[in-house]
Amino acid sequence: MIAHPDGSTEIPHLPSGPPLGSDEGRPFAAGTVRVTDGSILAFHTSSLLTTSQSPQTLQRVLAHTDRPLQDLCDDVLYRLGNDTRHSDVILLLARTHPFPADQVAA
Repeated sequence: MIAHPDGSTEIPHLPSGPPLGSDEGRPFAAGTVRVTDGSILAFHTSSLLTTSQSPQTLQRVLAHTDRPLQDLCDDVLYRLGNDTRHSDVILLLARTHPFPADQVAA
């Protein structure tokens, strides 16, 4: 999921690959997605979204892109409560930012 600085969220269509955190040896297919500076990228295991309210909860929490990433992770897990505790849950958040021109190579 991508949370943009304006509060909107999207789930981009990407090639499928092995589950996050798995030891499957298949290669990942390449994909390209444009994101705005300050967006948050959310990578998660399917076990995070096991209930009907889970996708909306994740979208609501991630819409506040100005919050620290650890606070966002904690908030998602708190709001989902015990609904996701039946299996391993992985939530990885990353915030995008521009690199200074002198630190970019082509």
